[in-house]
Amino acid sequence: MKTLPICFICLLLSSINYAQKSKIAYVDDVETVEIITIEVCFNDDAVVDKVTIINDLTSYSNQEMIDKIKRDFIGKQGDLDDGYQNNCYTETAELINKKYQNASISESNWDKCKKFQKGKFKYLDLRYADAKIKRNNKKQVEESDSFKAEYKLDWVTPCQYNMTYTKVREEKNKSLLGKTIYVNIIGLLDDSYIYKANFENEVYVGEIKKQ
Repeated sequence: MKTLPICFICLLLSSINYAQKSKIAYVDDVETVEIITIEVCFNDDAVVDKVTIINDLTSYSNQEMIDKIKRDFIGKQGDLDDGYQNNCYTETAELINKKYQNASISESNWDKCKKFQKGKFKYLDLRYADAKIKRNNKKQVEESDSFKAEYKLDWVTPCQYNMTYTKVREEKNKSLLGKTIYVNIIGLLDDSYIYKANFENEVYVGEIKKQ
C-alpha cells in the first residue's frame, strides 16, 4: 500500500483537532490509545473521490468523527505533478487521550514500573496483533510473522529504557542494527502501560500489555 502524502496526513490529523509530523493526535474520545487507518483514492484530475476506513486496522469507534474525516477529504486536490491521479494511498494515525500528552511517571511511583521489566508482552495495536514480546532486564526479543528483532535493554530509570537493535531476521532491516529506540513509560494501568517512544526523530505512542 502506498503511503499518504504528507499534506494529506496533516489533513487527517487536523480533522481530529491536532496535527504533527509523527501522525499523532491527542483527543478526548478515546480511553487510552486507538488507531484509525484510511485509504484515500484520487481520480483522473488528482481529486479525492473515495475515502475508505480500513476496519481491520482501525480501533477508533467515534462514528461521528469518522464521518467528518471522510467528508473533509472528499474533493481535496492533489498535486498533478506528483502522480496522484488514479492512485490510492493508505495511512494510519494514532489517537491518544489528552491526559497523556505531557504525562510522566513521578519518582514516587517508579516502583510500579518494575513489574514490566521482565515477562511476556503484546502490543494493544491492531497493526502488531501477531507480535510477541519476551523481555528480561537486559534483553528483549520481538517476533511476528513479518519481523523479528533482538534488542539490548538499558534501564535509565524503572520507567525509562533504551532499546538497541542487536539482531534482526529480515535482510531489509540490517540497517537498524546498532540504532536505539528511546522509550518512556508515561501511563500505568493494571496489567499494561502507555509508552512514548522516540526513534530517528519520530514519536510513537502505544499500549503494551503484560501476559
